[in-house]
Amino acid sequence: MPQKLHLVSIFGSQFKIGVFRPRVEKSAQLSAAPLSEYAETLHELLAPPTADIEPLSCYLKKDLVTSLVQRLGPWLSRHQSAKSVTLFVPTAFGRWSEDMQFLPDLFPQARLKIYLTESQLPETEAFSSQRMLVKPIGSRRRSWFAAVARLLFSRPNPLIIVAGRGQERLARWLSIGCVRCECIVAPRVNNLILGLRAASADKSPSA
Repeated sequence: MPQKLHLVSIFGSQFKIGVFRPRVEKSAQLSAAPLSEYAETLHELLAPPTADIEPLSCYLKKDLVTSLVQRLGPWLSRHQSAKSVTLFVPTAFGRWSEDMQFLPDLFPQARLKIYLTESQLPETEAFSSQRMLVKPIGSRRRSWFAAVARLLFSRPNPLIIVAGRGQERLARWLSIGCVRCECIVAPRVNNLILGLRAASADKSPSA
């Protein structure tokens, strides 16, 4: 357990040992219990796969993404050819380069306007595009009010809100307030990208 705690503490987002210790200890006690949010799984590859692997089948929160795909399918059909798509992401991307190379291809005619916190700006150095406009949000409350106001009074366009943990209330309020924009709310960026990939695959002619 001390070694486990040391290894997880390498991640900057988990350096508060007092916060994540109970979760690590809880996951260690789940060997005979159903998987929870904090459980970990180990997959051992015995032989090369003989068929395509469905990515969601290996994902712990498959049900959450599957539910998201049901909403993303119709939304994507209406907006995949949009000229502008807005993302409000007050949480870390984690895979900025991979995700932001996928989104411009998914929306081939759109300019992507991305609201994120100033602390996330270093992530954006990994990849940039002329079709992406990054709009950082400062840490002060008035910066958030200004960003929210711009969304509420923006022109009608597709809007994606990624509500990180503890931000569900903000996301719900924004999705209701942005009456001129058709909103999709996702809990994490990873859930969103997995959902968009699955929804776009379902729309492909070969699907």
